[in-house]
Amino acid sequence: PDESPLVDAPEQAPAAVRRIRLDTLVGMAFSNVIAIAIITSTAATLHANGVNDIVTSTQAAEALRPTFGDIFRAVQRGKVLESYRYLDEGYLMALDGTGYFSSEKVHCGNCMEKHHQDGTVTYYHQTLGAAIIHPDQATVLPMMPEPILKQDGEVKNDCERNAARRYLEKFRADHPTLQVVVVEDALSSNAPHVRDLQKYGMHFLLGVKEGDHAYLFAEVRRREEQDPDVEWITIRTSEPHLRHMFTIVSYVPLNEANADVRVTFVRYIEFNDANHTDRIFTWITDIRVTTANVWRVMRAGRARWKIENETFNTLKTQGYHYEHNYGHGEQHLSVVFALLMMLAFLVDQAMHFVTIVVAACWITGVGPGGILLRGWKRLQTPSDRVLLAMVVYVGVIFGGGYLIRFMTRP
Repeated sequence: PDESPLVDAPEQAPAAVRRIRLDTLVGMAFSNVIAIAIITSTAATLHANGVNDIVTSTQAAEALRPTFGDIFRAVQRGKVLESYRYLDEGYLMALDGTGYFSSEKVHCGNCMEKHHQDGTVTYYHQTLGAAIIHPDQATVLPMMPEPILKQDGEVKNDCERNAARRYLEKFRADHPTLQVVVVEDALSSNAPHVRDLQKYGMHFLLGVKEGDHAYLFAEVRRREEQDPDVEWITIRTSEPHLRHMFTIVSYVPLNEANADVRVTFVRYIEFNDANHTDRIFTWITDIRVTTANVWRVMRAGRARWKIENETFNTLKTQGYHYEHNYGHGEQHLSVVFALLMMLAFLVDQAMHFVTIVVAACWITGVGPGGILLRGWKRLQTPSDRVLLAMVVYVGVIFGGGYLIRFMTRP
């Protein structure tokens, strides 16, 4: 409270310089600890899986896959995943793409390219993110993402559709029995993607727009006029000014060229009688939609935004700095940093379900003396130690931030 601008009170300069010096030293110390945690986690993962030489960006990304699996299985064993069950058909898994690197100068062999009319080129990387979501849960459980980048040896850019095909195949290999309902936006409502979902035994709930699916919407209107089996449902809740109207049209062709791909069309209209406005949402699904579950299906479809709000926006605006160029490197550094940040985010989300006491007991299984040393020795596999390293990593990030604020406060 007694501090003033140094221009007005130059006698306070020595104290200010000491505070700045302490702030810098403490910050650099924690930065080095975090760097060591990242190096340890990466090295342990690679060694545990017999990877001693990274040649391609694909190998760099895949090297971190076992650690995602270890943490997810720990969440399953802890019964945390059960709280995310929403539909009878499976857990909701949202998919969407996002960018994490863009530059007009810095680039690598795997960068995708966008050529502009003025002759400039933008180099960029993206990723297809995935997360287990629940309409009533504030947290999400991110899965191993699929990098969207120019594949090794390819000239053409990669795309979200190709990345989705790779992701589905790898997800089913990692989780052969996990039942999921894939929730996506309207860009995914195409026959090849629906066939891929069916191939890997996944249910789907996909947004759909009339501008992109004129044939589908025309068929729906025809069925509404002629088919007595079309269901019309109106639901009122505790909000008297809102009316919720649903239309369910079963077994309609997705488009004219793929008439064999049959889906259930769901339209939801929210009427606001107070201001005479409405909002319209439409989806296609392979779920059997009835009066009993249409409300939950609607909420599941609208929960898709959690992949953007609770996942991508959190990574980009809540301290992870997902889009910050920490270093592009000559080959694979950018994609490794992006995956490590997603991995740290997964640990952060998982730790929301663990109290400090339970976490300490889980790590050590012993009393307070020699906690970390004995805990480290009790972990039997390299992947367990990677998990501990990531817990320490996240702890350093959050604990370090609070300690810096405490030590440098006026």
